[in-house]
Amino acid sequence: MKIEYDTLAALIYQPEDIAKTELKPEWFFEQRNKEIAEALLHENKNMIEPNVLYESIRNHNPSTLVDPKTLEDMKIDGYGIEVEENAIALKKRYYKERFDNASRKYASYPSGENFELMKDALRELEELEKPDDDGKLNGTIDRLLEELETEIEPGILSYPKIDDIFGGGMFGGMLITIGARPGVGKTAYAINVAMEAMNRQPDLAVDFFTLEMSKIQMIKRFISRMCEINSMKFRNPKLTLKDDEKAKVTASGFQLLGSELRVHDSMFHIREIERQIRRRHYEVKGKPYIAFVDYLGLVEASDTRQPRHIQVGEITRTLKILTNELNIPIVLLSQLNRAVENRQDKKPNLSDLRESGSVEQDSNVVMFLHEDGEDEGKTIVSVAKNREGFTGDIEYRFLKSKMYFEEVAY
Repeated sequence: MKIEYDTLAALIYQPEDIAKTELKPEWFFEQRNKEIAEALLHENKNMIEPNVLYESIRNHNPSTLVDPKTLEDMKIDGYGIEVEENAIALKKRYYKERFDNASRKYASYPSGENFELMKDALRELEELEKPDDDGKLNGTIDRLLEELETEIEPGILSYPKIDDIFGGGMFGGMLITIGARPGVGKTAYAINVAMEAMNRQPDLAVDFFTLEMSKIQMIKRFISRMCEINSMKFRNPKLTLKDDEKAKVTASGFQLLGSELRVHDSMFHIREIERQIRRRHYEVKGKPYIAFVDYLGLVEASDTRQPRHIQVGEITRTLKILTNELNIPIVLLSQLNRAVENRQDKKPNLSDLRESGSVEQDSNVVMFLHEDGEDEGKTIVSVAKNREGFTGDIEYRFLKSKMYFEEVAY
């Protein structure tokens, strides 16, 4: 393995770098290289000559396959090799292998213990990507001064009016809760937000966790929205769809296949959802990413014996922590309690959120969908809480048969 050989060759050539380089024998997969690394780290910079190094290796393992000529060649080959970059690459490779092994183990036997091992391995892997922070303000002040002259890069864009209220899109660190009573269209609205975002950012990666519908039901809704075909026709598409509509559906299906959309209909536990979000975020590193969870009331917490408000607290805190750790937005759908139906104007408020304490506290943004009592077919999205921007109402025309939300122009 070239990276292992190069790292060791550089240290044999210049042993004084051993004390300055973070290195562990377990980062080496090839047995001979592991033995050389163990001897180097054991003797530190005292071992300059390959023949001395060879004797140390033989003392630890008399049957070693390492030979003096290999060590002599390595000393010659070590000239000009950058040790630190190779050592960092070895470390990343090691933790990536640990995560892959832990994932396979969990997939074979999904116990709580195996899940924690996998989560720990992923966190270690993500930690390697974080820059060191010594608390100094130099870089932060430089960034602030740069922002005075440079326009801030937008977040994930969707509907123009939502983007304006959010101050430029959906940014990392945002937990966005969308609440509504059953039948108002919160799932359809989430699909529309996802589609608008995918249309505006073609490389956008999306995880959509559907806990109420099957994957095929969700895909039918996506395609109904894309093609503007009545969703009722998908109940028996062979008989109800015309040839031109079937052609549109086929084209839309292939478009979704080529996209970064993933729909999950069998993940109900918050730890499963957390694991998938972490894994997908790692897999699509470098691309914008957003997750949708539909919906809060069906997500299972770690201990279902706890009162539901305690469970909800665990769920919302887990999602909020993920938004900060991974610097991603997450959209969480939630049902509202019945109190809103007894109100004359039917307009929801924050107290209508079920188990509202933690949902309201952990969410950066809380939005409510409700029908306009005076104009049938018009749906209002009320932004009731927004830590980073404005609040207010946005009007939509909801074509329910086609799962399509259209912003109403002012």
